[in-house]
Amino acid sequence: MSESRNAGDVDLVVTADLMVPMTSEAVIHNAAVAIRDGEIVYAGEAAACSELKAERVIETRDSVLLPGLVNAHTHVADHIYGTLVDEADISESLYEVIFPLAATLDDELQYAAARLGLWDALRSGVSTVCDLNMYADATARAAAELGARAIVAEKVVEYRMDTPPSFDRSSRTFTMKWDRTEAERLLQLGIDLVDRWHGHPLISPAIGPLAPDHLSTEMLLECANAAEAHGVKLLPHIAQTTAEGVEIRRRGYDGSIRYLDAIGFLSPAVHAAHMVFVDDDEIAIAAERGISMSFNPISMLACRCFPPIGKLMAAGLRIGFGTDCFSMDMLADMRPAIYAANFFGVNGAGTLKAYDVLRMATIGGAEAIGLGDRIGTIEPGKRADLVLLDLRDPQLLPITNVIEAVVYYGSGRDVTHTIVEGNVVYERGGLTLANEDEIFAAGREAAAEWLRRNRPRLDASALAARIDKRVYGRS
Repeated sequence: MSESRNAGDVDLVVTADLMVPMTSEAVIHNAAVAIRDGEIVYAGEAAACSELKAERVIETRDSVLLPGLVNAHTHVADHIYGTLVDEADISESLYEVIFPLAATLDDELQYAAARLGLWDALRSGVSTVCDLNMYADATARAAAELGARAIVAEKVVEYRMDTPPSFDRSSRTFTMKWDRTEAERLLQLGIDLVDRWHGHPLISPAIGPLAPDHLSTEMLLECANAAEAHGVKLLPHIAQTTAEGVEIRRRGYDGSIRYLDAIGFLSPAVHAAHMVFVDDDEIAIAAERGISMSFNPISMLACRCFPPIGKLMAAGLRIGFGTDCFSMDMLADMRPAIYAANFFGVNGAGTLKAYDVLRMATIGGAEAIGLGDRIGTIEPGKRADLVLLDLRDPQLLPITNVIEAVVYYGSGRDVTHTIVEGNVVYERGGLTLANEDEIFAAGREAAAEWLRRNRPRLDASALAARIDKRVYGRS
């Protein structure tokens, strides 16, 4: 790799042996991208822009340039749960671990955890996250600080976090103490978030109704009306668990999509996570209403279920790729996603292929979250969100097909540069806009404090046998 700096016509030129613009399956050899004021002004063969004067030039060998990856559904601050939820059915852990322990979080802890998650994202080539969580302003501040692009929404539920839903394993149902006042408070926080971050170049606020089973019909419609009034996206989980299905049937509907359609909630503003428990008619309704979705294969495998991804693709839904609350390494998730989809036989349109998944992780995800006109491909006029991968990896040889090599064998370890809005925010193994040592120290201290707050609950739970008790005293 070599680099030069000059005053010139553009701010940055990036070269690579190979470039996959994601405007099609075409691959460009000996490629270059020129960037001015955060915008791509040239993308193609390097020879055609060799006379351009650039303030900075990044020249790479044995490399491939891709659009920045778009994590279409995640909770970056949930890194703080560590492995507490991993050796269990995640759908059970939601009610038994995540919801109860969330009551002891606060803005400071969420900010520290979000910075850890965003660090993980940027080092993995993820330039954009679509995030739903408590204390969403903390996540927005962390993303702006580290230079990540983010869709961010405040989680809206209709109960107090210190009295979360109570889950019964035998019936796989939950009971909930409804609290309309709390739901109204959380929605107002979400509206305030929209007002505060409106117009920011990196942060796009949204409205975040958690799921149809965690909000009344009236509150779901209040969320939809707020999103429409402010012209922003809605980020609910839909058809995620069997417990959700039970609650929806209590309301008189067979399936969450049928219910949400009947009450007038569905619209192109809806970006749904998961879409597992849907039948053919519901898929057709979802497509007709123009909603988008995120395919989150690893978290759904952890929940011991899987969406009918082929049927959803065949119906024409806009589909992105997400990691949910696990690792931000989207590349590492792609190979098992393909194998799982094809094994389960849920891809009714045929075999899921490498290009399908890479498209979901780039322009597909950008379209799904409403940013397809700005990011997701490498072409003039788009914002300069890019990722460079080093192909000098023994597992990647021979590169008989670069798209297949990246999807089946690539991982975050291959990322050398992540560029967002024309700014190099990660390079040569480190963040450029924030101090990693400080982020790690603050994150470790926050995690230890959070575990100490929850020690009585953890010690009284089945998790006690798995927890190294020394962690409570660490900082």
